[in-house]
Amino acid sequence: WSAANATGNPAAQIPYLLNSVSVFHNIPGVGGKGALKLDCRTLASIFNGTIASWSHPTITALNPDLKETLPPGDSVPITVVYRVTGSSSTYGLTNYFNKACPGAWPANQVGPTATNWAPGAKAVANSQEMVAELASGINPTTGQPVYEIGYVESGQGIKAGLKEIALVNAEGLYLTSDRADFSNAYLERILPDKFPASPEDDWNSVNLIAQPGNNTWPITLITFFYVRTDLSWLGEGGGLLKLLLSSTLSSSVAALMPDLGLIPIPSSLRQNYTSYINTRLVVDPAYASLWRVENTANRTLGNQDYVLSADRKTYMTDTLFGVERNVEVLGNNMKLGAAYQVHGSGAYAASRFLRTVMSRLQDMARTPVEATYRTIGTRNAQQELMDYSTNYKQYNHFKVGASPLTSERYSQLAAAQPTTRGVLQLPFAAAAVGVFYNQQIPGFSLRLTPCMLARIYSGEVTMWSDSKLVEEPQGTIINAWPTDSPVLNYSMTVYAYNSDDAHNDLLLAYLAKSCPAVKVDLRKVRTSYDGPITSPEEMAEAVKNTPRSIGFISSQAGLQQDLAEALLRNTAGEWLSSQSANLSSTMVQVFQSQAPNIPTKFTDDWSRFDPLDAPGAGSWPLTEVLFFYAYMDLSPYLYSGPLAKALLNYTISPDAQALLPGLGLGRLPQQLQQLGHSAVRGMAVASLLEEWQVEDAGGYNAVAGTGLFTFSANRASSTSAALSDLSEGLEGVKQQLAAALPAVVHLATSSDSVVLLKQALMAMEGAASAPVKAQMEVLASTQAAVARLTPGAADPVHMAVTDRPLTSTQRTSLVDKQVQVMQVPLFLRAVSLVFTSSQLGVAIPYLQLSACTVAKILTGAISSWSDADIQRDVGTSTGQLLIKHGPSRFRLLTTSRQGGDYQAMRQYAQRLCPDVTLTQEVAEEAGNTTALAKALTQAGSLGALAILSPAPAGTSDQDLFSSLGRVALSVKGRAGTYRSSTQTPASSYAALLDWAVGTPSGRSASRAPSSPAGDWSDFSLVGLDAPPGGNGEPLYPVIRSDMLVFPADLSAAGPSSGAAAGLLSYLISPLLQDATLPLAFSPPALMPLGPGACSYAASGAVQQLNTAKGVQAWPVLGAGQQAPSSSAPAIKLNSLPYLEASGSTESAVLAQAVADLRVQQQELVALVQAMRQQQSDDHDKLKLTYGIAVAGLVLACVLPLVAIAISTGAAARLKRSMSKGAGCLTPTAAGYDRHADMPGAHAGNGAPPGEVGLIQSSAYTNGRYAGP
Repeated sequence: WSAANATGNPAAQIPYLLNSVSVFHNIPGVGGKGALKLDCRTLASIFNGTIASWSHPTITALNPDLKETLPPGDSVPITVVYRVTGSSSTYGLTNYFNKACPGAWPANQVGPTATNWAPGAKAVANSQEMVAELASGINPTTGQPVYEIGYVESGQGIKAGLKEIALVNAEGLYLTSDRADFSNAYLERILPDKFPASPEDDWNSVNLIAQPGNNTWPITLITFFYVRTDLSWLGEGGGLLKLLLSSTLSSSVAALMPDLGLIPIPSSLRQNYTSYINTRLVVDPAYASLWRVENTANRTLGNQDYVLSADRKTYMTDTLFGVERNVEVLGNNMKLGAAYQVHGSGAYAASRFLRTVMSRLQDMARTPVEATYRTIGTRNAQQELMDYSTNYKQYNHFKVGASPLTSERYSQLAAAQPTTRGVLQLPFAAAAVGVFYNQQIPGFSLRLTPCMLARIYSGEVTMWSDSKLVEEPQGTIINAWPTDSPVLNYSMTVYAYNSDDAHNDLLLAYLAKSCPAVKVDLRKVRTSYDGPITSPEEMAEAVKNTPRSIGFISSQAGLQQDLAEALLRNTAGEWLSSQSANLSSTMVQVFQSQAPNIPTKFTDDWSRFDPLDAPGAGSWPLTEVLFFYAYMDLSPYLYSGPLAKALLNYTISPDAQALLPGLGLGRLPQQLQQLGHSAVRGMAVASLLEEWQVEDAGGYNAVAGTGLFTFSANRASSTSAALSDLSEGLEGVKQQLAAALPAVVHLATSSDSVVLLKQALMAMEGAASAPVKAQMEVLASTQAAVARLTPGAADPVHMAVTDRPLTSTQRTSLVDKQVQVMQVPLFLRAVSLVFTSSQLGVAIPYLQLSACTVAKILTGAISSWSDADIQRDVGTSTGQLLIKHGPSRFRLLTTSRQGGDYQAMRQYAQRLCPDVTLTQEVAEEAGNTTALAKALTQAGSLGALAILSPAPAGTSDQDLFSSLGRVALSVKGRAGTYRSSTQTPASSYAALLDWAVGTPSGRSASRAPSSPAGDWSDFSLVGLDAPPGGNGEPLYPVIRSDMLVFPADLSAAGPSSGAAAGLLSYLISPLLQDATLPLAFSPPALMPLGPGACSYAASGAVQQLNTAKGVQAWPVLGAGQQAPSSSAPAIKLNSLPYLEASGSTESAVLAQAVADLRVQQQELVALVQAMRQQQSDDHDKLKLTYGIAVAGLVLACVLPLVAIAISTGAAARLKRSMSKGAGCLTPTAAGYDRHADMPGAHAGNGAPPGEVGLIQSSAYTNGRYAGP
């Protein structure tokens, strides 16, 4: 600067843009956008060679997941790439090292060039070579990855698709350049004070490296114009140079910079420097005002010399801009796989229909077409629509909403007509919103008037037993259920959507219209479940997993989750569900009744249109009409414009509209279809582009039918038929070839989950595409099952199910035999302390024991009901009953002291009461659950306490265990709080396990290893409190899991190793855990895993399995998914969650068919279970005495034949009994008060659904059991 000013013609340095420098890598398997993060000192150490390996502990400490991605071995060398010639990016990087981490990089190595690069670093000449080197990432000689790191201007690297590393800024925060704040407002705050007052000052001290600010990018550079202040020596060129400089600082040029990866300086500084250029730069006076600019047409100025006119263009320039735009659009389209694309997003309710339509059009087109639909909700779709410049840029061709645009939004878009030419709002279907609930209402369905629903959402009704749900104020009975039923005596969890969701607007509008007297306040209800509720899927999930909850959901989403739906009353007085309503008829009624509010053109304002509570028979009151939103000017979309028009036209055609009823939607009235076609024809597309035509099925058009831009129904049908025939033929051949050699899979278990495992194996055999035989063997102990996992065993098995994790000794014994064993949780169980009192003839109320009392029972220090600790825990009244009716001493029973149940209870006592040492343990070992049941019976009422997880459904001991009393246990850290195993829902147990294995804090608390291959011997869920993010309710403390144990190397199984790996995948798959066998689980005895635990097992264990050479693991496939090879065996399941996750239009088409089949299957299973239960009930009733005979007479109103049999048998038995001098009640009848001792069996204590008991009426007053 000093030298430049010594010439007598001072130099000016005029900043006109900023640019950022980023560091990029090309490690295979590691993404960009900050997937890899490095602090300043680590980065400097890499570039100078101090750190030479990607597996260096400093790097992996910052990036824990990196080690799993890198190839095996201790060292993966880093190749540094640097600029050999002087460059501003080298200046920025080295300056950052020296300033942000002093001492890591010497000051003499800061500048445009440096020499202390890492040994073996690769030099490139310029930024283009740097980008090319990092983009390749492959050694051309060896063909192997080179694991490089380099640096280049951020925009240049990002546009080239390089993977950016997150850097640390001055505040210690990790950022990537796209997350840094380069907004004009931000730069206005930080830059002016850092810049000298004049471009003629010395700028050498100005440095934007490592500046403070949370969102400040650490490597930011300034680009300058260097210019002499006296330009008179340039003659007429001086004026042109001034014009160039001032134009570069204009707002129009600044707007171009972001697309080039550059950052304009703040507007205030641009104005200052423009003023400086105009006033301080001197030109030859003869040419001072020579050059001028014509921005708008000026007949005088525009024709003169030395004028730059915005209206003057050459043919070449004009053509070049057009070609450039076409190339850009085609390039973007081709990146996505097709030149002709149409993309939309919006309401959930339209997704299945639109994906079906898109799939049809793709089949009917001769030219490759790509079409997608993204579900984002109405509110988000409307917000995106408002940003029309971004929509054009990102090729969002249409939006879909479940309501018209508001008047305000319509006005904003109408005002933008020079750009959009107006907005089209095209109705095309009707969708239903239903009210769904999760609550037992035995014998009744739920009916809701608008005011009942309003009272629920106003917070006025909070209990299911509220009398306001029974009748209307005028006395009309709506729900004829008994409000004093214990089944209904629960609080109601009411769900709405997050505050910014359009679904809430629909409900509020309906209730305001149909019940204006009740003021609804959605702030009084819950709007989150595992995060804010923003979609119908999330609402359905919330209602499904929250007992006694209620919410309003898109009918499709609610029915797919098999939720119970409330009946609503329409204006015709009919009680309907969304399924029984006629949505197509509703559409007709809506448009007839709303005729005054419907605009004459689809481009006008629809904001007054109201589809709610339409008149007419069959009409659904909560109806939403689905609208396309699209700009009338589609020309900026070029080739996609005609395709978007064709999609909208086809959607309202008779062919597409015929699909709607089958998808649960209503059709658009025919006259509106015709008006819609007329509106779509008015949409503008780019000139010279051919529009798409349609050849109907069975029709023939010699010209259009063979055209490139024709949707031919004939083409689609013939192609589909040929593919279907070929697929069926190949499948037949494959089955014939595979039939000769079925795979055999062996499983051993020491757990009592035999019934469920049998069902799982049968389901796997039925779902497998190749023959497979799954065999299960029940062994006496975990040790016996584990011994069979070694390849050298006499009869080896491929996997074992145990009732607890392997001990360190057991695991070590397998490791010593060269067996790398893996373990993952398979099922969840609540372990209870139970007792029987059915033979007493008196009800034993709710029992609760503290952890220290349990510990003393385990050691034998307490064995009497009169012990002071027991008496303190249970209270005076219950304590007296125990002393009076219980034996002097009770026994403690368990199946095995080494078993999972006992060990879980033992851990509970140790963890919550460490002061009591378990020096001796007195529990008697029964050997198995059947023997334990027999021992309990022999001990008599209150004669024993037993430790067990009650027998699962389908076992011979289930009836006995279902009648046992369960002791409530104290909860850690919550003084005075007790919980029994039935008071915690299965979903809470699953959430606890998800947290325990899926998060660092959870693994620390549960002592779970980070990998399924680790040591699980210390793993325990006992005593853990509710995980973060839960509802805060305390959990029952004694939880354990059945473990799935298997060797990582299945190669010894030979050809069957693929099937064995497939079975392992299936057992921990949500398709089994949550979808295929939900009725086989019996909470809390046996419960499924949550999604987090399933994911942990799948990613950490199953994907690491080694099968025999040439044998592939059988994949578990949902509907619509395909195996890597058509001939490869697979376990194929029709699971709707997997279909939806695929996001493909084909999957969406299949989803409904699969869902229908699953609903039918569940109905049949439920029917069979009901029949079996009825048979069991009838058998029990035949044993009852006179008191039950009276109940039989009441039952005769419903089941007369059964009642007659009961009455006759009971009367005969009574006669024989009385003739022998016996009392009225036999021992069998006296036992029927056994449920009174269950937790919460008396009113007000929250009885679990399904419990029933007989209580002397005189002892039951004012809603409370008064005893005895």
